[in-house]
Amino acid sequence: MHCLKKTCPLRQDDGSYVGGNPHLGFVGDPFARGYGVFHEPIVNIIDHYLPGRSVDLTGTSFNEILETVRRGKPIVVWATEQMADPVEADAWEDHDGNHVDWLEPEHALLMTGWDDDYVYMNDPVTGKQEKYELAQFEEVWEQMGSQAVTVSDK
Repeated sequence: MHCLKKTCPLRQDDGSYVGGNPHLGFVGDPFARGYGVFHEPIVNIIDHYLPGRSVDLTGTSFNEILETVRRGKPIVVWATEQMADPVEADAWEDHDGNHVDWLEPEHALLMTGWDDDYVYMNDPVTGKQEKYELAQFEEVWEQMGSQAVTVSDK
């Protein structure tokens, strides 16, 4: 299954908003206007191209995340841009009636290393490796649902 694009929330006649669910696909267009995607569709697309090799670390302990990176496995993690405090920016229902809360500024990064003070991330917004305070990242990562995905060797 490919990572599907889902519709951005649209206002209905009754004033409510209905749109895609980031747990099912990318809400909006990743190359134009969009919100984002969560871990489940990323796992699905990894499994499409590399069957059986996705590793969904969502909900594991922060120490497990650090240990995985220590073993040389980079991890896609969900946090916020510049590790800003996440705030609820939007809320809507998906097409199946499930409630979706959207926290901003949601951001996915590739965690490649860490030390006692910092985590090191490849940041697609800056196009560079950035460092963020370890404790600040842990707090934001947990607020964003402790989402993390990597790929196994086989």
